[in-house]
Amino acid sequence: MAKKKKRRTTGKVPWRGERRHRTRSPQAEEVWYDDMTYPDEWPEPSSFADQMVAYAEPLLEAAGDDPELIQRALDTAMLCYNMSAIHGYRQGRRELERVIRENGQVDDEALAELLEIYDLLESRRPLLGLPLGGIAEDEKTPPDAIPPMPLPGHAPCAATLFRLIECDEAGKQTVHIVTQTVRTSLWSRDGRNVRRIRKARTVEELADQVDMAVGLGAGAWQERLRSFEPTEAVPVLRERLRGLGDGEETTTALEKFIAALRWYGEAGASALLEVFDTLGDYGQCLSCVALGTLGEQRAADRMWQAYQRLKRYPHKLYFVGPLWGLVDLGDPRVVEALAEWLKRDAPERFFELFGFAALAGDGRIISPLLRIADSETDPDAEAAFYALAAIAHRIGGEALERAASDPAQADLIAEILAVPLAEAEEYYSFFHRGLALPDPTALIS
Repeated sequence: MAKKKKRRTTGKVPWRGERRHRTRSPQAEEVWYDDMTYPDEWPEPSSFADQMVAYAEPLLEAAGDDPELIQRALDTAMLCYNMSAIHGYRQGRRELERVIRENGQVDDEALAELLEIYDLLESRRPLLGLPLGGIAEDEKTPPDAIPPMPLPGHAPCAATLFRLIECDEAGKQTVHIVTQTVRTSLWSRDGRNVRRIRKARTVEELADQVDMAVGLGAGAWQERLRSFEPTEAVPVLRERLRGLGDGEETTTALEKFIAALRWYGEAGASALLEVFDTLGDYGQCLSCVALGTLGEQRAADRMWQAYQRLKRYPHKLYFVGPLWGLVDLGDPRVVEALAEWLKRDAPERFFELFGFAALAGDGRIISPLLRIADSETDPDAEAAFYALAAIAHRIGGEALERAASDPAQADLIAEILAVPLAEAEEYYSFFHRGLALPDPTALIS
């Protein structure tokens, strides 16, 4: 095996490069649709015809002005759409392959091209707002039903930021220090809101002012809320959450009410459990985060169920909230989820994946991590390397040696085992320490 480059410790998970279109097989490298790109926004379909045009858009772009290729693109898109709509993504793919093979009119290379197209078109269903086929909304999702699609995984998602800023004392202190540093410049914008918040006479009145809880208003809102007794505040916050939807207009209220209940301890946890099933996707995502930081073991099964449902819509990244909760609870099922994601190509991985592996991984994910760490081309090779180092310190280096499938990996494993614990933790300091910064004001200097 060629000598591997020395891995440099950066102290954080590296940002991944620009999103790229992945190629699943060598046969598909020079096909007529190889120049397809993803626009930033997709048109909102107003009819089934519009839906099909939007669904087939990558193929239509590649077809150009050629009438024959345009018709071929539409026919191919309709075939893929119908297979998935009837059977669901995974079974639809198998059914498509079965039908084509039984028809016997195409070779293996052409079949591989068609399956590539199917994967591409189906990966865009969530972006277009199209329903997933084959599986009713209230049915359990098959364990392999994460649609293959590029994820916006180059930065921490909303669930992670919520945990760091709203649910962690160090993060809240950092935000407070930074806010106070720029207080003078913010007062002209937020001063009126702060004065109104401080005059709130009841919890109900304060809850009505939740949209003012930004900037300087965030600290004032929290301070005023804590001036009320928990017996006054918790029931109001619980009922307000019960009545909220999941639209953009309710985002601030969801975040502030759930975060507030997190700081009421056991009483807040009980309130979140009581309303959990009434919350929308984003509300359940954040509730899992809050309940995990509270160590609420009663929520573990609901977190797992929420993950199984939310992973069906990967582009929203709401499934990361339940994973944070399961990691914080030490639930072994989280490793099953990580193993599923580690099978996927780099564009289909999310930012927190390798940090979660470092915090909670065990022998079940050593093999896929070794495969990534041993790659000369995978952009996540360094992240996998340090995740393995963290796992080795937690469960013992023998587990890595047993999992090695290739004797040529011996040098890589030796390099991993040589990483000191402090170095592995420093690489994932973002996950260990969050926003506990020596000098928070450096963020704005």
